[in-house]
Amino acid sequence: MAQARINVPIFVNVRVEAPESTVFEGTVTTHGHEVTAETGGTHLCDGTNGNNNPLPGPTCTSALDDASRPSLSPRSFTWDG
Repeated sequence: MAQARINVPIFVNVRVEAPESTVFEGTVTTHGHEVTAETGGTHLCDGTNGNNNPLPGPTCTSALDDASRPSLSPRSFTWDG
């Protein structure tokens, strides 16, 4: 039996829409990780849902967080994790 891979980074396409335009569209590399909200608080976004899922991995929230990093775009959008 093949061993499960845990929290392996993957490439995903992310598109963020504003009311009048697309503010970000691109491919990002993501994996499950902690996300810190600008208004405070850090949340583990790795799909384990309080240990309800046995293996961590990438999530939509971790992908959005990675897409919002200034290293990928000129900070074309912000969000409050």
